[in-house]
Amino acid sequence: MPAPTDCKCKDDQPACGSTFAKSCKLDDSTLYNCPGGKGSDPVEGEKCSTGNCLVSGDKSWCEVPSECKCKSENPACGSGFPSSCKLDGSTLYNCPATGIDPIESEKREPNQCTVSPNGSSHCGNDNCKCKDGDAVYGSVFLEECNLVPSTLYVCSGPGATPSSRGDCTNGCNVVDGPDRCKDLTTPDNCKCTSDKTSCGSQYPESCGLVPTDLYSCSGVGADPVFKEKCTDTCALFLVVTINALDLHQTIACVLTAMTFVATCSVLSVSL
Repeated sequence: MPAPTDCKCKDDQPACGSTFAKSCKLDDSTLYNCPGGKGSDPVEGEKCSTGNCLVSGDKSWCEVPSECKCKSENPACGSGFPSSCKLDGSTLYNCPATGIDPIESEKREPNQCTVSPNGSSHCGNDNCKCKDGDAVYGSVFLEECNLVPSTLYVCSGPGATPSSRGDCTNGCNVVDGPDRCKDLTTPDNCKCTSDKTSCGSQYPESCGLVPTDLYSCSGVGADPVFKEKCTDTCALFLVVTINALDLHQTIACVLTAMTFVATCSVLSVSL
């Protein structure tokens, strides 16, 4: 016996079981597909996980679980939601308000929708990650990263999450190399003591210099200027020229296979 017309699909759109007559004995909490279009038999589709299949006009859909709702008013990658939400991980979704269903906005290539450490999402490469191991000023990052512009951040390496080192009260020097806070009253122990190059480790930690980096000095009392990032060790040598009885110090980046921790050390040669 053929099914009555009120048990047939009205169009080719999914429909909740509750939109059909009770005599059809379809499950109210299930979304039925209608691939055959108007007049075809409904095919059981998604079982609504919350038990609620919602209807508005001619539209039917399963209620979105709370963990699949927008958590803020910021755009969100599908990958930022549980897999049970069945959102596309490479798609950026708009969230006009907290607690509503995410609205598909922009489809990207795989791994191109990025969720940053602070929870914000954006398309493209993650510009909120460290580019290298240098300290960096918050203002260098995009506004969407939600980092404090006046704060100096420490980077442990490429792709790392910037870690706050503290607020730069007097601003920050954005330079070629590690950024550092400006100090209007720079302590004498953060100034150059000669016109020679120096290791960052020769200065107090409060000066904000990288211990394993090499710095140039234009003269006594000048500010150390970043010169070179040592891949292994920044070392202070005591150089002795025996024939001329010349004794002096020099500082340079060196390679050593004897240490896994880059330090600035004093090396000497005895006569």
